[in-house]
Amino acid sequence: SHMRYGRVVCSVGAQRSRARSSPSWEDFFGPDGTETPTVLLTAGGERAPGTFALEENAGVFVVQAMSPHVVHRCLLRRVQVICGASDFMWFMEGLKLLPEMTEAEKARAVLVQYASDCDERVRVCFLESDARRKERFVQALTSVWLEKRNDHSLWF
Repeated sequence: SHMRYGRVVCSVGAQRSRARSSPSWEDFFGPDGTETPTVLLTAGGERAPGTFALEENAGVFVVQAMSPHVVHRCLLRRVQVICGASDFMWFMEGLKLLPEMTEAEKARAVLVQYASDCDERVRVCFLESDARRKERFVQALTSVWLEKRNDHSLWF
């Protein structure tokens, strides 16, 4: 088998150096409570201007729409999914968002799923300004989620 796989080229070093040079989640989200403008997608495919932020020492993720006023506030330890919405296609098809979104919107849509205090599954979908920023958001929120999840001082 070493003969078969001996010619496979693997370039892990380039990805590692790129990952090390990427900005931290603190650089992306800013100081505690800094609100970032976004556009929320509702169940009917409508768009509502809003904001997202990390609060309470990056332990709480908040997404809110301005009109109608809707607030999604979740503890990071209750987050279950962080991804580009196109990676979660069955969710989008279930909400009938796909036919009403342009290709550009699909490329910049983000999905965050979390468990509410009543253990109900809640999904929040919103648009970042561009596809690159969407990827940075997913990386940043995943990074802080992993950091908080592995913070053993919060377990007791």
